Amino acid sequence: MQRFSKSEWLRSSGPPIRVQSGVSHPHGQPMHDHDFDELVIVTGGTALHTAGGHSWPIAAGDVFVIKGDCPHEYAKSESLTIVNILYDATRLVLPLEDLPAMKGYQALFRLEPHYRPTEKFESRLRLSDGELKRALELVNALRTELNQLSPGSRFMAVAAFMQLIGFLSRCYEASAATDAPRNVMRMAEAIAYLEQNYTKPLDIGELAEKACLSRRHFQRVFRLAVGESPLHCILRLRIDHAAGLLERETNPRVDEVARAAGFTDSNYFSRVFRRTMGVSPRRYARRPTGG
Repeated sequence: MQRFSKSEWLRSSGPPIRVQSGVSHPHGQPMHDHDFDELVIVTGGTALHTAGGHSWPIAAGDVFVIKGDCPHEYAKSESLTIVNILYDATRLVLPLEDLPAMKGYQALFRLEPHYRPTEKFESRLRLSDGELKRALELVNALRTELNQLSPGSRFMAVAAFMQLIGFLSRCYEASAATDAPRNVMRMAEAIAYLEQNYTKPLDIGELAEKACLSRRHFQRVFRLAVGESPLHCILRLRIDHAAGLLERETNPRVDEVARAAGFTDSNYFSRVFRRTMGVSPRRYARRPTGG
């Protein structure tokens, strides 16, 4: 099996993103894997896509994410053409802002790759002709910026990629009422709710109920999709929020920052903050910020 490495396919400097437009696989593509993620947009033709021991038909308008270290292939191709967007999620630090609060983002980019075998690929995104046209316009803008050498092109490339992610997330959310499997969207809704309400009291059992899963199964699926436990995710989001408050406020009170970030005990907050950030909240607030 052939393996593609990010050291060969992605730049070592600048945005770790690469666009392969108009990739043609008239005879399919043998089994392979890679150590980076891949956003696939099928632009024409049909084929049989195999991954994880399961196979599904794909056609124009299908959009899906292939995570790193996932062997896959294209077979029984009938004039298949695709756009591949390769990216290294470990190096690509995007200001997601409120995007994680979107069910469509959680479903397409985090959950769908894990639900794919059990959902028989019904969880993938299927774009309309108009949506596919717009997606390809965004892809072209991304490719153009990646090929530029002028100052600002890296910034614009990342912005273009973010715009594409946001557009596809909206498309998934818009199609969820009729097309997306209910269990995928229930889990997406639970994760999005957490991302949007992490400063409020949250109960893991209640989040599991939103996803219609047992607490144990919810935690397992959450860890697979997000890369950490629900509790660790909540604490990380709260600490990040607290750090932002400490940076912006003048002479901030630790107890007020703790409450604003969702902690009811300022002593516990200080311990978690020190363990996460390496310094106490007070010292973090007093550190020079430059500028």
